[in-house]
Amino acid sequence: MTEDITRASEPVVDQSGVRFTVFFEVRGPQVFEVSARVLVDVFRARSYRPDDLLAAFTQHQETIANAAKAWHGKAGPGAQKLDDALLRPQRAGMP
Repeated sequence: MTEDITRASEPVVDQSGVRFTVFFEVRGPQVFEVSARVLVDVFRARSYRPDDLLAAFTQHQETIANAAKAWHGKAGPGAQKLDDALLRPQRAGMP
């Protein structure tokens, strides 16, 4: 089963990473988190500064949303961490 997702709020960023909420058409809202390390290692954020982390998140938002969509069926309560093991394959072939 596929579900459409909609961003439910603006992402929240600090030096630990970016948290964002998406609304799944069938199952409702879910919070996800991408760590600063993943944003630097996988998406090549320029630094661990919040502005640079948010820039990398924004630039790769579609890839991150696809990973959230793929992960959603396995999600439990609380923020779900999207780690490099999930995001690297999503990013394969991207500059």
